[in-house]
Amino acid sequence: MPYNIQGYCEIRSEVHVHNDLPQNTPQLEVHCASRDYELGYRHPEIGTEYSWSFCPNPSTLFFCHFWWNGNDLVFDVDNKMEGCVYDKDYGSIPEDTIDCHWQVKADVYSINFLKMVHLVVKLLVLLFIMPYNIQGFCEEKHEVHVHNDLPQNTPQLEVHCASGDDDLGYRYPGVGTEFNWSFCPTFSTLYFCHFWWNGKNLAFDVFNNTDACVCNRGRGFIPYGTTHCHWQVKDDGFYIGYFNQNAGQVIYNKYLDW
Repeated sequence: MPYNIQGYCEIRSEVHVHNDLPQNTPQLEVHCASRDYELGYRHPEIGTEYSWSFCPNPSTLFFCHFWWNGNDLVFDVDNKMEGCVYDKDYGSIPEDTIDCHWQVKADVYSINFLKMVHLVVKLLVLLFIMPYNIQGFCEEKHEVHVHNDLPQNTPQLEVHCASGDDDLGYRYPGVGTEFNWSFCPTFSTLYFCHFWWNGKNLAFDVFNNTDACVCNRGRGFIPYGTTHCHWQVKDDGFYIGYFNQNAGQVIYNKYLDW
């Protein structure tokens, strides 16, 4: 039976995460949450499922972070009252679906629905590349890293990063972890991120300069030629950094307050 998050409501929704990975493979780890509910870290065995039910409303959004075999991926598993997710590229889930089933396999995540029939549809091919590779081959790729260095036991950090061409979706890196991506830059490349945490929110460019991460208004902190841009999120604001070969670590400098 699905774990009951809330009490009685007229119509309940359910999300089921099925572990259909091959036998004798590494343990699957799943962390699901919403803005209001932290469902914790789960480790469903192969051939079993982890599920929960809840009273949906138009703003309900549940995401899951999956780890398996050295790979990880985060995405929304329920963000629509009737139809599981806004799947504009697939259109496979009927509008009146309220039981949403996610199948985790070695090559794909699949979504299926429970109605009159049981249908499995490939929804998202896993590209387990660290960092997430937006574009294909180029002579010199750039990277942006967003590090969650907020205090332990604080509200969930939410991050939405995008450019004019690529929407990286909503991400929820845990404390002590990071979200990152790589790309082939041009002189017009610009990525921004919108951050939400503890009732605060802020949006700004995290990359707009191919040689120094951002045009940082005369701060002059990032060395010319830097291709790996590091952003550190802390409770007092945002820090920009680069990897210093001599120090053997990322060196940060305060950039913005919340």
